[in-house]
Amino acid sequence: MTLRKLKGHKRLQLSLGLAFCALFAFVASASAVVYVYKNTFGSKSAFNEIDSISGGKKCKDTYVEDNKAMRIDVRGKTFCEYSPPVTGDSSQPDHEVVIDGRILDATPKNVREQAYLEARVRVGDGTWYEFRVHPKGKKYRFSREPAGGGSGLPISGESNKIKPIGENNTLRLRITGSDVTAFVNGKSVETYNDPNPGQVTGRKVAFGLGSTKKANPGPAARISSIKVGVPTP
Repeated sequence: MTLRKLKGHKRLQLSLGLAFCALFAFVASASAVVYVYKNTFGSKSAFNEIDSISGGKKCKDTYVEDNKAMRIDVRGKTFCEYSPPVTGDSSQPDHEVVIDGRILDATPKNVREQAYLEARVRVGDGTWYEFRVHPKGKKYRFSREPAGGGSGLPISGESNKIKPIGENNTLRLRITGSDVTAFVNGKSVETYNDPNPGQVTGRKVAFGLGSTKKANPGPAARISSIKVGVPTP
């Protein structure tokens, strides 16, 4: 399985063989992952590679040069969703997304419990798998869209690996075939085998900040890096 990197209107094909030469791989949870895209927001042009794909006027994204990071501010009850410039070559690609970010102390106290960071895989045509982390309360939630056909979803839980508001959390969401695994700060917290994976056919990955409560201002977050990889046997 390969991913394509998109730049403007040009597409660059990246094979796994070239990715091994040009990039790097590491072993995680007994499976190797070849990372084909990484963005640490080292410049304004790197920030501009990220596309806003949902949330509209309720979302404000800015480049924070001092911190070399992407800042997201949310108004109201919404999810501000963003996507890096890579996509799978076919429907139902095997891929992984890793996000380093924190919900900032600037988030109003009355919305902190409802604020969450989120990672998504197989995004497109109204479908995705999502992993949501609420730092306040150390809670997480795993679900998919469409909801129908995915037995046992959504799955909610708690993990002491989740760090509080103001501290960095690393979310990692991996899909291989019909198996989806969610990690937070290096620990696997949920694995799900989808009985109907054919219902989720998107080719992209996404990330963002959301709130389940209407508030203005809402939560604020800083994303320090994102990377996208291809799991290998």
